[in-house]
Amino acid sequence: MHIGKRIRYLRVKNNLSQEKLAKGIISVSHLSNLESGRYSASEETIQFLARRLKVDEAYLLNYSAPNEKLETMFTHLFHTIITEVNEAPNILDSIDLPINCIHQEWTYYYLKGSYYYKVLEIDYAQKIEKDILSYMEIDANNEDIPIYLNQAYYYFKGISAYRNNRLEESYIFFTDLLNYLVSNRIYADIQYNLALISYRLTDYFKAKHHADTGINLYIDLGNLEKLATMHNLLGTVYCDAVMYKDALKELNKAMNFTKALNIGRLRSRILHNRGLVYQRLGEASKALEQFMNAYRLKMNSQSKDILVTSIEIIKCHLTLGQYKEAKQLAKSSSKYMKTEADYHLLTSLKGNIDLHEGNENDFIKKKKDALHYFTSKTLFKYAEGIAKELGDYYFKNKKYKNASIYYKMELNNLYEEKGGEKK
Repeated sequence: MHIGKRIRYLRVKNNLSQEKLAKGIISVSHLSNLESGRYSASEETIQFLARRLKVDEAYLLNYSAPNEKLETMFTHLFHTIITEVNEAPNILDSIDLPINCIHQEWTYYYLKGSYYYKVLEIDYAQKIEKDILSYMEIDANNEDIPIYLNQAYYYFKGISAYRNNRLEESYIFFTDLLNYLVSNRIYADIQYNLALISYRLTDYFKAKHHADTGINLYIDLGNLEKLATMHNLLGTVYCDAVMYKDALKELNKAMNFTKALNIGRLRSRILHNRGLVYQRLGEASKALEQFMNAYRLKMNSQSKDILVTSIEIIKCHLTLGQYKEAKQLAKSSSKYMKTEADYHLLTSLKGNIDLHEGNENDFIKKKKDALHYFTSKTLFKYAEGIAKELGDYYFKNKKYKNASIYYKMELNNLYEEKGGEKK
């Protein structure tokens, strides 16, 4: 590991060109070679550079000296981010900066970025990734990299790719991470991540494999809460694989664990997913009952994801011809919208109510706006359904040319990013 990457990072941070930093100290070519790791520099040169870069000399001179206490803290922080993320800020706040050892400094920022991605503070995570970690990419083939840095690196790269919807890339990084894990609990949790990614990639065989591996590990660990979470995920896998009997069996297993442990938050997700199964089976009344139970639990716990269940309830009302109830819930659910996707999902359903009330132009506009948005964002699981609705509408009204356009669009969007409640 060489000091050049740190010097380059500090130079860019201080808005200095190589010419300005090198002036009066070393040649520009020498600085360029120093930053790239081709040459080293004398202690005196490093001291001069430190002053111009406005950092303590020790920060550049002691870059290869690890702190044993920090090593222990990073191991604990890594486990905490994966298993008890709400406790991670206390550990992060207890770490003094700057960190002289390069390996440990990089570990700190990889873990901090992972924390922000884990709690969905995406803007903070991306800022760390762009402003700091882009200058700190490790050489994964370097045998001198300590295990705690490898763990932090592969986990960060995996969760970053996942949150930015690069699923194949995320799967590779999480798979590589398994090589650096010594804790069965963490190994099981990463199996959950791999199962979830495989599910979203519609590779149900892989998803089941990882879920089964995780379940066996959680049984050995006696972790009933995680067992419930894994059975819930496996239920969604079976649901999307059109194995509804097996889906309900897994979801019922998950529900039994949550009743024993009194875990309301997970119970609401399982109820939601059971609703999805009954919805796929065409049993709208049973689906509505499950969704309503999930909705009540979420309301009582002031859940942040009430809208996802509200939308399914509105769909059930529409299927059952309960337009008054659908309209009331669509209106009251507007306050739960957080993203542009939320807006278009809810507005698209309001379009169905408009159609029932005879406002065909409003129906068409809302559906087309939503379709354009979801297609532009490659959110095909939403685009496909809306395209079919527009196709059906035009076909019913004998506008066959328009109908064929949207039916073709539906066929072209056969790839779906699946959507049960899994977390």
